[in-house]
Amino acid sequence: MALRELLGGAAAGLLDAAALVCADSRDAAESVGSLSGELGLEVVEVDIVAAMLESPQDLRRWIMNSVARAVETTARASGMAPQSELGRSVILVMDAPAWIPAKDAREELLGAFLLGMRILRERGRPYMLLLHAKSREDLERMHPAFRDLVQDTVELAATDGSLGDLRQRLSGILAQISGDKVILPSHVTLPRQWSELTGAQTHLMARRIATRVLARQNGDEARVAVQDDDLAAVASSQGQTAMRRAQAMPKESRVTWDDIGGYARVKALLQESVIWFHRHADAFARLGIQPPKGVLLYGPPGTGKTLMARAVASESGADFLLLSLPELVHGHVGDSEKALAAAFREARKRAPCIIFLDEIDALFQRRDGAGDLNAKLVSQVAMELDALRWDSAQVVFLAATNHPEMLDASLLRPGRIDRAIEVGPAGAADSATHVRKSFQFMLAAAGKAKGSDVVVKSPPPGQSEYASVQVGEDSYFMRPDSMGVADGVGGWSEVKGANAALYSLKMMHYAHSEFEKYDDLTIIDYTVDDYATVSPKDVLARAYQRVNEDAAREKLLGSTTALIVVLRDNELRVANLGDCGIMVVRGHEAIFRNEEQQHSFNFPYQLGTISKDSPADAQLFTIKVQEGDIVVLGTDGLFDNVFDEEIVDIIGVHTHASKPELSDPQRMTDALLFRAREVAEDNRSASSPFQTRAIQEGFYYQGGKMDDVTVLVGIIRPAVTLDLEHVKKVDKSEFDESRAGQASTELQSRKRSHTIESDEESDRPDRTRSDRVVACFQTFPNVPTMLLAPTFGLAALLVSQLASAKTYFKETFSTSTVPSRWVVSEKRTDFGEWKVSPGKFYADADVSRGLQTSQDARFYAISAPFDSEFDNKDKTLVVQFSAKFEQNIDCGGGYVKVMPKAFDPKEFDGDTIYNLMFGPDICGNSKKIHVIFNYKGQNHLITRTIEPGSDQMTHLYTLVVKPDQTYQVLLDQKEVASGSMLEDWNFLPPKTIPDPAAKKPDDWVDEAEIDDPTDVKPAGWDDIPATIPDPKAVRPEDWDDEMDGEWEAPRIENPDYKGPWLPKRIPNPKYKGPWVHPKIENPEYAADDSIYAYKSAFIGFDLWQVKSGTIFDNIIVTDSVDEAKAFADKTFAKFVDAEKEAKAKLDADEEAKLKADTKKDDGKKEDDKKDDEPATNGGMKFEFEEEVEAKTETKEEVKAEEPKKAETKEEAKKSETGDSHDEL
Repeated sequence: MALRELLGGAAAGLLDAAALVCADSRDAAESVGSLSGELGLEVVEVDIVAAMLESPQDLRRWIMNSVARAVETTARASGMAPQSELGRSVILVMDAPAWIPAKDAREELLGAFLLGMRILRERGRPYMLLLHAKSREDLERMHPAFRDLVQDTVELAATDGSLGDLRQRLSGILAQISGDKVILPSHVTLPRQWSELTGAQTHLMARRIATRVLARQNGDEARVAVQDDDLAAVASSQGQTAMRRAQAMPKESRVTWDDIGGYARVKALLQESVIWFHRHADAFARLGIQPPKGVLLYGPPGTGKTLMARAVASESGADFLLLSLPELVHGHVGDSEKALAAAFREARKRAPCIIFLDEIDALFQRRDGAGDLNAKLVSQVAMELDALRWDSAQVVFLAATNHPEMLDASLLRPGRIDRAIEVGPAGAADSATHVRKSFQFMLAAAGKAKGSDVVVKSPPPGQSEYASVQVGEDSYFMRPDSMGVADGVGGWSEVKGANAALYSLKMMHYAHSEFEKYDDLTIIDYTVDDYATVSPKDVLARAYQRVNEDAAREKLLGSTTALIVVLRDNELRVANLGDCGIMVVRGHEAIFRNEEQQHSFNFPYQLGTISKDSPADAQLFTIKVQEGDIVVLGTDGLFDNVFDEEIVDIIGVHTHASKPELSDPQRMTDALLFRAREVAEDNRSASSPFQTRAIQEGFYYQGGKMDDVTVLVGIIRPAVTLDLEHVKKVDKSEFDESRAGQASTELQSRKRSHTIESDEESDRPDRTRSDRVVACFQTFPNVPTMLLAPTFGLAALLVSQLASAKTYFKETFSTSTVPSRWVVSEKRTDFGEWKVSPGKFYADADVSRGLQTSQDARFYAISAPFDSEFDNKDKTLVVQFSAKFEQNIDCGGGYVKVMPKAFDPKEFDGDTIYNLMFGPDICGNSKKIHVIFNYKGQNHLITRTIEPGSDQMTHLYTLVVKPDQTYQVLLDQKEVASGSMLEDWNFLPPKTIPDPAAKKPDDWVDEAEIDDPTDVKPAGWDDIPATIPDPKAVRPEDWDDEMDGEWEAPRIENPDYKGPWLPKRIPNPKYKGPWVHPKIENPEYAADDSIYAYKSAFIGFDLWQVKSGTIFDNIIVTDSVDEAKAFADKTFAKFVDAEKEAKAKLDADEEAKLKADTKKDDGKKEDDKKDDEPATNGGMKFEFEEEVEAKTETKEEVKAEEPKKAETKEEAKKSETGDSHDEL
């Protein structure tokens, strides 16, 4: 049903209540008002904004006043006629579901409104109640008392795109405001752009048209028709309202950037934050970027903040709506908030528009120290700014202040005032003008559970129901602005129902969830209102509460230590409870390290289901950080095994020499994890911090401490911003035409070269038949060779293949020193040294020589140039080399990198741009062959895992990239991977995407099973406890209540306990199966047939190795697979067996030497034993011998008791120095 028909039914008395669905509240009110006027209906509008700002008592009176106005309106409309002839009114309730929801409805509002409706009904006043909602989903959330009244529902588009409907509306409005004197003929063409007019804009256009038409009316004309000239004149002046101050102001009064000297930094930031939003709105929408909707200029008086705001309006071409304090402050309750809401509503109608409020601190101060009006205004402007964030209108809120510290912090959270720009004093140059520095973490993590060799790293999102990651009983979470670690207490292992690992996992999951509340502004939670001053202690407390709620529901027992850090601007805030650790490293020095919280040695503070500790006991720290600082978080498995000085040294080894913020945090976590486990597994020779503390406490302990190890590293770097100057919209048709034109030009050029070849060279007497074959293959490189073979013969084919093949780089390291063309990088001063060596075992001392790493725990960087630049477009690219990990590598790389011509060998390091990277990478159980391509400035890793050869023998690695964008990876001349580059790398966006317009039907049921509604929990089920006192337990005879406390029998599992009751599941009769989202073509997808093509000029090794000794050899880069195979046969295949024999001989020699050394040591021990034997004195016995014999029986008895005592002593020792979490 259309809105006109619905209101017509109201006028005829056929409807008492209806619903209107329209996303734009203003359009809804305007449409109802215009059509009601045509039908003779009076409209009484109930505005939700005005209602909700009053107190409950005022609300009740206000609603009754609205009812009284409805009575007055209907009486006025009927002229106090008899009740049967009374005129009807429409009571329009705007955004009804917001204040009469199904849940938590305000009873005083609901009761007052229902009472008013009953009064109208009893007095016989005819009316129709029209309830407005922004969507049908909102309508369903309305209170049933009102929803049940609705007799019909009409849906109105926020912007009517039909010119036919617009003509009908415009005709009605013209007739209403002119008294039927102005008519709109059907032959008059409406401007196409008017199809986007809102209701308010339609009324404005109608008034302008009527004014123009009536001005030319003659006295004898009863009706005047609108002409095309009238519409054209009005359309040309569209938007030139009295409110358009920026455009309407005289030219000489407008301010531009040229009128403001200096402040280049501020201008650039305002241009990025505000002007680009208006000028490049399509680019923002296409890229899915949410631009800032609020910008704050702050600084001392007289620095030109207002002047800059006016320049922004002029430069952007947007309206400039200047708000003044007198316009916003009113004496009546609620009027100030209405004025503020009206200003934002006006800005939306005038979009694109900039709202500017100077001296914002005068009205929007901190709510805890200001009056009631200030608090209401802060709430109102926060609501308006939130609405801007989700609104598509191009409106930006720009404010200025001299005292930013006085503003309420809720306004400065993301999504409201996103950017704060400081404007320094005039004359302080641009260095005094800067943006408040904002930082974030560049993160990495690694961990190993106790007794496991599996390295745990962050899984891809969506693979777990938890946002945290579990490492044994440890867990952690990471976000760009926060991270945390927790260590589940191990002492629960013997308690039924206890799961410390799950308890710690939930703790970190809920901490992550609490931080997410600051991202989603739709979450209504007053505990997280202040983004800037968030405390990690508060986050820990809320997470602890949610974990315990789960524990009570799931009957979970456990406890954990926890450490949470949050980064706000340049401030790192830390909350720690227990023995987890944090260290901040700057410039190879630790600037901060926390102390562990211990009740006693090896007994940390902890949060748990029955813990006496609480988040209030947590340590709180605040550290000022700067760009390049490195934050290390870890459980006690790290800090109990690795000394602080070692951590700093390991971090320093992996830190970029000049730019720490460019370092790789993953390398740091891997190295720290490796060192911690290395110490933990050594209980004889290693020294550890745990050993040191144990000795200080009076316990004997040797070596590291075996425990779960979790390491997080976050490098402080500036928050990433997008430079829209580099984002340019490319029309797809122009793009395709340009590519087609380029291809056509290349084809014509190739045809011309073919003609020249045929005319001038093909008939030369010195050119052989093979020469012509070679020329043919060079001219048509993409023609399959076997198609040409029958024409020229097999011999000619082979000749052509060999003649066209070219080798661009080949290296066998035949000399005893590193060849001069290999250049060691000077980017770092501590790069490892290279040497040429055949290694400890080899097939041939000369042939097996290769480039070998020689120093442990070092970076290596060395490179060499090609003989000539290799452009592999339309050619096959082959990269092949051998690597021998004779040191039995535990963690390190063995890959090559191929670089473009614009490459400086002396600056070569891990940040250097390369075309491709290929080869093995081994670290613990993580073993793979890397195949990485650089495409459009981004490195793309292969999406599958290729196992490398990881023993101590030489292995040959071959990569083949073909012009048809397929690839092959060969290991020892056997294929281990192949396929399409488009399928095994994510170079391009997907071809199809889920249709954003499609959504699952509301009535779709995808739950296969449901709880049986007939199943009933047996009586007394929950009365059965999970554990009971052991009836067989006996109180020890030596138990002392004063010393040992009151004795309680140990608890055992209750055999009668059946666990929590759950209703049985039955098949869902409404189940429809899983809903499949329809797919559409991705508009962002564009095919690219040149992904494989590179221009390469250098090859090199950029590695990190814990243990050195890897030998690289027999490197070749060519465009022929056959050439590479021939080279491999010559340098690799023929020496495989000989190398195995050499390795077997070396192993046998080492084993024989070991046996000889062992035998020698055993002989020496036997001699020492003989020297220690006591001398005899014939058959005589000395007195002490008789005494020994006399005590033999006693010693035998003591000996029998010794195993028991030793066992008790061993248990005591374990109790003193065992796992750090064995006590609660």
